Amino acid sequence: MEELRTKNRDYRGVNDEITAMEERFRAITEEKSKAEQAHRERIEKIKNETAEARRKLEELKFTLSEK
Repeated sequence: MEELRTKNRDYRGVNDEITAMEERFRAITEEKSKAEQAHRERIEKIKNETAEARRKLEELKFTLSEK
């Protein structure tokens, strides 16, 4: 009977560890997802800034060629 209680406690301990690991995994997955989204947003911002800089450059080239 005592052996059964000991095993039951051991199983509960293992179950608690699994639950904690699952929670950490979910948190890390969420953090990764947020980091990836932030990275995509930074890339998009850089693309937009580059396109705007090119547009301004073309405007300046055109203005120069008219003079």
